[in-house]
Amino acid sequence: MRISCREQLEQNKDRKLICAYGVYPGDFVIDMMHIAGVDCLIPDLEHQEMTYTELYQQMRVADANGMSVMVRVGGLDKKEIGHVLDMGASAVMIPGINNRAEMEEAVDCVKFPPIGKRLGCCYTRGTGYGQNPEHCYEEANKESYIRVILQSWEAMDNLEDIMSVELADCFTLGTGHLSIIDIPGNYESPKIMAFTDKYLPLLRKYEKHGTAQAENRDPAAIAKYKDIPEIRWIKLTHAVGVISDAYIDFVNGVNAALGQ
Repeated sequence: MRISCREQLEQNKDRKLICAYGVYPGDFVIDMMHIAGVDCLIPDLEHQEMTYTELYQQMRVADANGMSVMVRVGGLDKKEIGHVLDMGASAVMIPGINNRAEMEEAVDCVKFPPIGKRLGCCYTRGTGYGQNPEHCYEEANKESYIRVILQSWEAMDNLEDIMSVELADCFTLGTGHLSIIDIPGNYESPKIMAFTDKYLPLLRKYEKHGTAQAENRDPAAIAKYKDIPEIRWIKLTHAVGVISDAYIDFVNGVNAALGQ
């Protein structure tokens, strides 16, 4: 059963939603995520090798498991954003938004006229295969959910201008990239924490959703966001990291048992 990100948020107001990256075309990985309790799948078109055919396969498996789908696109690309929404994604995650003009452009890419500038076709999966040509664009505009990643000091300087854009729904701090341009590997450097301290009050002021990342090496650390209602999404460490760490622990245990 297909469920949108907005529907999930509405149905689960009393808890934070768990989202995880989809990086493999294999159905079984998404099935395991569902069994583990993941609410939302994030197929990653930015950093992973994935064709649109593989993306479509992931979306269908997520739909069957009652997981929403939020596609991470490669950037502020009108064609790609429109395409993944046409394929049936209810949300997009757009990296690298640096200022208000780019945030407004992102809205234009996601929303159909008269709100935005997305090109329309009523015969796509995202618009109901032509069954409701009169109202499908209005319904798609209501459903589509915009999450952006802020990952530059320029974005920090322009933060209030960006977050005040009315139709922007959710904001993520790209601490991974910020650490590269600050102190590689340190996601809680003084500069990044200053960004966080500026970001959290603005979520509340503009009634936006925020996100936080749970690290597989220290999942309990996510508790600091427990009582921040604006943090609605908890993103798990990338699946590659979870799987590789699990294998390393497993093999180390086998070697230890063998005394080698």
